[in-house]
Amino acid sequence: MGKLATLLEGVESPFEAKRNYIGASNIGHPCVRKIWYDFHDIEREELPSRTRRIFDVGHILEAYIIEKVREVTEVETREEAYCHHEYPWFKGHIDGYLPLYDALLEIKTANHASFQKLQNHGLRKWNEQYYSQAQSYMGLSGVHECCLLAFDKNSAHFHDEWVGFDEIYYEHLLIKAKAIHDSETMPPRVSSNALFYLCKMCNYREVCHV
Repeated sequence: MGKLATLLEGVESPFEAKRNYIGASNIGHPCVRKIWYDFHDIEREELPSRTRRIFDVGHILEAYIIEKVREVTEVETREEAYCHHEYPWFKGHIDGYLPLYDALLEIKTANHASFQKLQNHGLRKWNEQYYSQAQSYMGLSGVHECCLLAFDKNSAHFHDEWVGFDEIYYEHLLIKAKAIHDSETMPPRVSSNALFYLCKMCNYREVCHV
């Protein structure tokens, strides 16, 4: 590793902001305890700098992709979150709205292998959490179509999938969110094994597996 690379490895990216709400982007996570930890502001390990840099690149690409979409159609963005009218602690921030199609816009970036999986199997089989995120946004906003626009970080190709609103699926997400919100005790772990793939990557591992 050269001098400049060594210096850059030591540069810290900002820590991920803590949330005092249950987010639409998190509600589909397979570990209910992790969502509970997030909502209850339980102390956690910060993600490694390299992981945070990967997220930084995703945010930069998202802004770039929004501008590319604007070259072909109108895109509206908003700073405010969409909140549930009865459960204001359940909310989410959309990437954009496409007036021409009356559809939400959700942007994801992926490596080539993951991108191909999306193309071959569709959003729900590709990533259930992203599917839950899209359904939550549609339910919270009242806009009942969502365009999932994916960008291949290796080939720079685009792929889109148009998702319709599933009210029954959304109601199950609301039930899940309310159960997490109302629970005063920790839900079960997704696995009792700290080496389980989800647990190994989780920044609550040291708190959860004690």
